[in-house]
Amino acid sequence: MEEQLKALVEGQERLQIVVDRIDSDLAKDRQDLQNFRVELAGVKQGLEELRKTVSNLPKKTQDKVAEAVQPMMEEAQNLGEKIEKKRFKILTEPFSFRRLFKKGG
Repeated sequence: MEEQLKALVEGQERLQIVVDRIDSDLAKDRQDLQNFRVELAGVKQGLEELRKTVSNLPKKTQDKVAEAVQPMMEEAQNLGEKIEKKRFKILTEPFSFRRLFKKGG
């Protein structure tokens, strides 16, 4: 009888060791899960900020292009106005470059 009692106590001690290991593993798993949740929340926030940045890129690009092209457009418009104001000589006879370089002419 004493032997059976000793065997039961040893079996109960082994079971307690197994239960303690399982409990320890579960506690570690809970902590890992909590850490994962915190990291996931950080990733979600970073992803949301990235989405906002990416959604603003076309508008920023459009603004930059408009800003860069504006001086060229103004210059082209000014050049067009200068050309319209310029006086042109109407030639009644065919134009020849020889007349430009002719001696005494």
